[in-house]
Amino acid sequence: MPIEGFALPELAEVAREAERLGYTDAWSFEVDGVDAFTPLTVIGLATQMRIGTAIANVYTRGPATLASTSALTTARTGPPVASR
Repeated sequence: MPIEGFALPELAEVAREAERLGYTDAWSFEVDGVDAFTPLTVIGLATQMRIGTAIANVYTRGPATLASTSALTTARTGPPVASR
């Protein structure tokens, strides 16, 4: 999912359009200060697409922070990509 150049509210519409075009999955990444989970939460709330992270930097988040971020995303959007 393209995240650069889009504000978070715009991602919802980009994701809905992708879903209308037949896309079933949205993937995000985490690099150079870009968060992987927030855009996926927006996309997961706006669509029925499966979501997943391609890269989540385990060195910039402690284990508890990574677990709670993942749990919150799942609580808001549904089960992770492997479970849907």
